[in-house]
Amino acid sequence: MKAIDCLIRYLEDISGEPPAIRELAAGDAAHLPLFITTAYRFFATNLFGRRFVLAVQGEDQEAATPVEYATHANLIRKALNIDVAMVLLGLPAYVRNRLVRQ
Repeated sequence: MKAIDCLIRYLEDISGEPPAIRELAAGDAAHLPLFITTAYRFFATNLFGRRFVLAVQGEDQEAATPVEYATHANLIRKALNIDVAMVLLGLPAYVRNRLVRQ
């Protein structure tokens, strides 16, 4: 998957070391709604001393609205009981800015 390779390079650039990222087992995301599990792939990692789930949007998925992305992140966070980092490649700047404000 190109997105995860780009993410690994990016995280290595900012942290100075390659991150340990593993794909979540299908059973780990079993409590998520189907529309979430088909739109994202899930990876676990430790970043800067904190555990995260990375929700990597599929490259063939259409961009959602900032409110929809925030809703997706909240659903994932509640279902997995862990902080979530959304990985959204090709996100227009105005959408990213609106997401950050939320």
